[in-house]
Amino acid sequence: MTMPAQRIGMHLLLFILLVVLATCAGTQAQEKADKKQEKEVAAKEKKQEKKEEAPAKPKAVRRAAVKARVVQQRFTDENFDQWVFQQDRNSAVGRQRLEARLALQLEFIDGACHLTDVQKKKLQLAGRGDIKRFFDRYDTVKQKFQSVKEVSQEDQQKFQEIWQKVWQDINPLQMTLQAGLFHEDSLLYRSVYHTLTPEQYARYEAVDRERREFRHRAAIELMVASFEQNMPLRDQQRRELITLLMNQTKPLRKPSQYSSYLLLFQLSRVPEEKLKPLFDAVQWKVVEWNLNQAKNVVRSLKQPGQVVDEEDLVDEVGVRPDAAKN
Repeated sequence: MTMPAQRIGMHLLLFILLVVLATCAGTQAQEKADKKQEKEVAAKEKKQEKKEEAPAKPKAVRRAAVKARVVQQRFTDENFDQWVFQQDRNSAVGRQRLEARLALQLEFIDGACHLTDVQKKKLQLAGRGDIKRFFDRYDTVKQKFQSVKEVSQEDQQKFQEIWQKVWQDINPLQMTLQAGLFHEDSLLYRSVYHTLTPEQYARYEAVDRERREFRHRAAIELMVASFEQNMPLRDQQRRELITLLMNQTKPLRKPSQYSSYLLLFQLSRVPEEKLKPLFDAVQWKVVEWNLNQAKNVVRSLKQPGQVVDEEDLVDEVGVRPDAAKN
C-alpha cells in the first residue's frame, strides 16, 4: 500500500471512531432523560393516588383553615407609644422632653424672681408631680390598650368600634402633650403662688404677662398670615386687623393646635360694625366663611373627649361657661 493510500485509510478509521463515540454519548444522554421523565411521571401518579385515597375534609375544617389565614391587625406597645408621643415616638424620650421643659420653666421663674434653693426644690417637686400625673393617665390608657392589641380585620364593624374607644382615650393624651403640662391648672403653677414671696410673685406676674402677650401677638400674626393665603391684604388692612385682634381678643390660657380657630372664634364675637369696614365686599365674603368655619370647629371641640380649656370657649351668647353657671 502506498503512502497516500495509508493516510486515507487512517483518516477514514479516525472518522468512523468519532462517529461511534458521538453516537454512544447521545444514547447515554437520551437514556438519562428517559429515566428522569419516568421518575416524574411515577411521582405524579403516586401523588394523585394519595389524593384520591384521602378523605375529603369537612366544610367546618376548611372554613377554619380559611379563617386561620385571615390577616391579623397586630397592635404593639411600640404602636401605642408612637400614637401618644407622636414627636418622640416612645415614652422614655417623651419623659426626657417633659423633664427638659420643666427645667426651662424653672429657669424662667428663677430668672424672673431669683429663687432660693429651697424654693427651687419645692417647685421642681411640683413640676415632677405634673409629669407623674400625666404618666398615671398614660398607664391607665395603656392597660385598656392591652386587651385590643390584636384585633381581627374579619369583623370590620367590631374593629372600628374597638378602635374608636381606644382612640377616645389616646386623643386626650396627645392634646395634653401638645398643650404642655405646665399651664395655669398645673401643680407647678399653683405652687408658684404659695412658694414665692409677694415681691417675687409680683415680678413673676409682670414677666409672665409680658411673655403671654408676646405669644398672643405672634399667634395673631401667624393667623393673619394664614388668612392672607386666600385673601391678600393691604399693609394698612393688615395693621388694622392685628390691632383689632390685640384689643378684642385675649391670650389663650393654654397653647393648642386649635389656637387659630379659637382666635377666629373670638374675632367672630367682635361687633360687625367694627370688623366689616376693614374689608371690601369680596374680602368680607372670605372673612365670613372663615369665621363660620371657626364656629363649627369650636362647637365640635365642646364635645366630650376634646381637651380644650373652657376659658377659651366663649359661648354663643357671649357668656363664658363659668359665668353662666354662677
